[in-house]
Amino acid sequence: MIDQAEKLRNLISIQEKPSLATEKRIIAVTSGKGGVGKTNLSVNLGIGLAQLNKQVLLLDADIGMANVDLLVGITPKFNLQHVLLNQKTLKEIMLTGPAGIHIIPGVSGAMGLTNLSYQQKEHFFLQLAQLESHEYTIIDTSAGMSQNVMNFVLAADEVFVVTNSEPTAMMDAYAIIKTIIKHNPNSKIQIIPNMVASKKEAEHVFTTLNNITQKFLGGNLNFLGYLIRDVNVIKAVKNQNPFIVSMPDSEASRCIKEIVLEITKTKQANARKFNGIIKFFEQAFGYNKN
Repeated sequence: MIDQAEKLRNLISIQEKPSLATEKRIIAVTSGKGGVGKTNLSVNLGIGLAQLNKQVLLLDADIGMANVDLLVGITPKFNLQHVLLNQKTLKEIMLTGPAGIHIIPGVSGAMGLTNLSYQQKEHFFLQLAQLESHEYTIIDTSAGMSQNVMNFVLAADEVFVVTNSEPTAMMDAYAIIKTIIKHNPNSKIQIIPNMVASKKEAEHVFTTLNNITQKFLGGNLNFLGYLIRDVNVIKAVKNQNPFIVSMPDSEASRCIKEIVLEITKTKQANARKFNGIIKFFEQAFGYNKN
């Protein structure tokens, strides 16, 4: 008797397959605590990649506090909950933002992306099979270490941990780093200090976290870049217009562009081919365990 996982694979296999030539990178952006600018950084990074003619999908997976759409000044009529309830398709809820970035609005409320029924998973995976053209999929997770967050983080190819120089933020960042390494010692963890006064401060944040990680966890972190404290970021949020679009010459925009260049020049060793995003969600949902 064919099992549920095999049935899903058979259903997915009949979908039209895009070119295998384009590599797919799945990036989870997370933080140990809220208020460190994780979502704002996710949005501007995604737009920065799109400005380089990269195909980018930004999924708002911040369950209960979904606000990617607010930062780009878009009011969605539908979101992921409508897809999970089989009322809409992913293509129908997908929005186009600045520079052509594609955005899937998240769920603001109790219904999450885990603990789905088989029928919901089947419907969701079939929708995902139509979204395989994106080179970069950025998953903006909730803050903290809930099961939902860790499902996404541990399934991703790369993890960007956003923090700042406050001791509590660094402590919470270390906590999520510890959990990631415990479950997957080979995880590629990139550190992005946010709202720092200078590059020196950013490097201090990274060095502190990396030294502790090496000493107690036997792992190594990567310094991807930093985001300077810039009043233009606050203005952009209030105006619901990402700063990399509204103020491209600001210090914050310069920092984002440097991070984007670092991302694009580093080839992901295990970049996925076709079904990359589907495989990601198989792991995130744990549906192979059914």
